[in-house]
Amino acid sequence: MGSGETMKNIKDKKHFNLISNDEIQLEHYKELLDKEILYHQVKFETKDIPVSPYPYLVSTEVNASLEQKCKILHRIVDKVVSQYRSDPKIQKYMNLHQKFHELVMKSTSGSPAVMFCRFDFCLVNGQMKLYEVNSACPAGLQISKGVYSANASSEIINDLNINHNLALKAFPVNIDNTFTNLVRAATGSKMRHTDPSLSVGLLNSKHNTMINELDSFKNELTSQGINCEIGFVEDVKYINGNVYVNQKKVNACYQKFDNDVHSCDYETAFSKKREDVIDYIKAIEDDAVIQINPFNSMFVGESKTLLALIKDPCFSYLFNDVELKVIEDVVSGTEKLTENNRKMTISMKDDWVLKKSLDTRGRNVTLGSECSHEDWKSKIEAAVADTTDYVIQQCHVAEKSESKRGFFYTTQAMFMVAGEPIGMISRTSQNKVTNVGKEGFVQLTLLY
Repeated sequence: MGSGETMKNIKDKKHFNLISNDEIQLEHYKELLDKEILYHQVKFETKDIPVSPYPYLVSTEVNASLEQKCKILHRIVDKVVSQYRSDPKIQKYMNLHQKFHELVMKSTSGSPAVMFCRFDFCLVNGQMKLYEVNSACPAGLQISKGVYSANASSEIINDLNINHNLALKAFPVNIDNTFTNLVRAATGSKMRHTDPSLSVGLLNSKHNTMINELDSFKNELTSQGINCEIGFVEDVKYINGNVYVNQKKVNACYQKFDNDVHSCDYETAFSKKREDVIDYIKAIEDDAVIQINPFNSMFVGESKTLLALIKDPCFSYLFNDVELKVIEDVVSGTEKLTENNRKMTISMKDDWVLKKSLDTRGRNVTLGSECSHEDWKSKIEAAVADTTDYVIQQCHVAEKSESKRGFFYTTQAMFMVAGEPIGMISRTSQNKVTNVGKEGFVQLTLLY
């Protein structure tokens, strides 16, 4: 909806951003919303995440289609992740760095293998175009919960419904205690009969430390009667078949590590010295601790090469006809960057986005349309020569909104737990890479 359009046109739209409508004035809610955001701990590492009082609206018809497609996408991703260890063809194609591959081969997982994931996508005329999967950790899960809770407290939805004769509602799934539900789903059938109760270790690394959401996770778990310790993976002890974090026995661990393969001096995926984490790795090998987000979900599911594999006809044997149709319609064209497609990628720069296969937070993402020919050529040739894999992906530019407030690009994120949609938020920025780590802000997604 562009500047000058009226609220009368809302019901004719499949989806649109209220920030682009000059009739709507919600700035007076910003101070109250900011206080609620602070209260609900909506943070990106140590920084409060900017949240706009202007929601993004999606029709119930479009939302129903999105939910159904996301359920099928989860099945697709889970098939690849769960079969990685038994299918050499998948292993060869994914080409994980040896230190990642070794951990994946040691890790055990239940069903589904991907207990949590987030699908990042653009909406193009009501149609979903998936461009990224996050299954390493529940990034944004607590953010989504906090944004929903803060908006509920601020009365923004009531204001829009009463003063503009709308019938807006939040995403229809109750997202209270979502991390607790995730932990219980991941551990329920795998608890040892000798364990009287669930006790969870939230593990960080002393190197490239990430703190995002850990305190929020702990607060939620303890409020639900689950013992919880935050600690470093390097300090985990494995003694007589039991695992200890901060000298407290735990029977499940959630891992918060930065998947950054360019830390080539690391001897493991998350620690500089293998000897520092030998207890934890041994406990996993012995199946003495439950991994809430196992290594195959973290490293296979998180790699951007996953979408290239899914789009490659050589792997159609993994999927049924319904899944293949969703892959065709929804998943953005993605290929591994090789010498064979180097010249095509350079010559058609406006059609492609270059991404490092195993990276996150909007790092190492380059839009060809934003580069000069020489700069793009240089980046492509450097990526082909790099020992780390890169992918190229068809460019579906984020939805653009424009009004007197400025112009913005918006993408969506759907959160899934155990294969079910549990919340959706919109991420908006004046940068075409809409990651909140890239000058972006978050908007509540409402249905109408």
